[in-house]
Amino acid sequence: MELVTCKTEDGLIKVKSIMLLNDFSQIPVVNEEKQVVGCISWRSIGKAEAMNCKSNLVKDYIEVPFVIYEKENFLNHIKKLAEREYAVVINEEQKIVGIITTYDMTMYFYDFINPHLRIGVIENCIRRLIIDSGIEIKKEIDDFTFNEYKKLLEVEENWKRLGISNID
Repeated sequence: MELVTCKTEDGLIKVKSIMLLNDFSQIPVVNEEKQVVGCISWRSIGKAEAMNCKSNLVKDYIEVPFVIYEKENFLNHIKKLAEREYAVVINEEQKIVGIITTYDMTMYFYDFINPHLRIGVIENCIRRLIIDSGIEIKKEIDDFTFNEYKKLLEVEENWKRLGISNID
């Protein structure tokens, strides 16, 4: 998706429409050189309107964004990103290259953690099978590694006790 930005002289109604149509919570405000001069967000609009701002220009609703350089690891800024809800990503020329939101951060962690959670579910199923089968084990089942499950279940008698058949 192409990065959507606006300019300080853009109309507020236009920018609100873009935000609503695209389900954006904020839009970076840039100058002619694509350098960030701020952001307009539902929060900044709400704050300005609460102070009786009647302007129809973006420049009167700008807030200072949290900025991360594109070569930085955004994981170093998780706390600040969670507090600010978004960060503008810029390059060495101070030009905007993207925006990271708390939604992006959530999806990043979901993609990272999901395989690990699935392995945990599989491991719990293996433990339950072993416990329910009555296979004799010499240590706590929670302390087993996958290699130890494998060795335990390679013993034909143990495999038969699981009562599982027709697995190729």
